[in-house]
Amino acid sequence: TDWDPNDLNLFTLQGETYQGELDQTIVRLSPVAPFTPAPSPVSQEVSGGHVLGRWTHTVSADSDWTLQSYFDRTERDVDLLAEERDTFDLDFQHRFSAAGRQAIIWGLGYRVTADQFEGSFDAALTPSSRTDHLPSAFVQDELELIEDRLWFTAGAKYQHNEYTGNEFQPGVRLLWKPHERPTLWASVTRAVRTPSRVENDIRLNRAPVFP
Repeated sequence: TDWDPNDLNLFTLQGETYQGELDQTIVRLSPVAPFTPAPSPVSQEVSGGHVLGRWTHTVSADSDWTLQSYFDRTERDVDLLAEERDTFDLDFQHRFSAAGRQAIIWGLGYRVTADQFEGSFDAALTPSSRTDHLPSAFVQDELELIEDRLWFTAGAKYQHNEYTGNEFQPGVRLLWKPHERPTLWASVTRAVRTPSRVENDIRLNRAPVFP
């Protein structure tokens, strides 16, 4: 649902819920010697949902800001590796113009994820429960060098995660529009992928493979 009480404010609220069942066949090890692998049918119940709220406020023709938050709940009930996860996210962005031909965007973000896993002989996570925090901040400056023809954009994002620590992601872009339709651009950017919980904490038992 969207609600615009006046020309300066817009509110959005949306949500979703789901429930289902997944069936698959996996190769599992016997927990006793000789640990013989065998195909095993696995059925898992999946459910969850989320709710998102957003407030967009117009300050002027050249300035506006957006505040957004959401909460997500995920549940996967399977004896191989059951999971319950709650995620909360808060994001703020502000756009404004400066010096006539500059468009500046900056923002702050914060995400917290809390999970609980119930493992098995085949797979488990240690620790079984963990809470991760992910604060971030960014700024971007777009400068119009030649009116309606050439733009230069520079920006950077800072992020801190609990696996690799502080990460800095700068980027620059040059965009040229020689005529109305064609557009040429080039950019150089450093991007960082936040490691996942599974990559850091999982333990797997699998059958040995002999040549």
